[in-house]
Amino acid sequence: MKPIPFKEQTNVAAETQDEYGDLPFLDMKGKTGTIVSCWGLSEEEIAEVVKTGKIWVGLMCFGNPLTPSLLTVNKTDLFETTTIPCTSCGINDVEGIVNMVEDNLVNEKECKDCDSVK
Repeated sequence: MKPIPFKEQTNVAAETQDEYGDLPFLDMKGKTGTIVSCWGLSEEEIAEVVKTGKIWVGLMCFGNPLTPSLLTVNKTDLFETTTIPCTSCGINDVEGIVNMVEDNLVNEKECKDCDSVK
């Protein structure tokens, strides 16, 4: 199992840390500090999940308290992509991401006509 790039990602962590490997993620920018990543399974891992129905999770807390975690097979449990009017020109639609955990807008893409970045 390894982290894989996905359309909505906003950054990549640990790009220069070989001991961890790249971690593409979406920063939800909410009060909970939720970070979302997507993980791909090999054919062997898929077969093992089908056989056992289990996925084991290890979290590195570095001596800090454990924080709540959510594993899901549906990204819409975490966020949804939506279309909203550009807040600069009010005419063109731009893509936004809604944080489903906190129910708030995370970000918008740039409106190509008015050159605004939200």
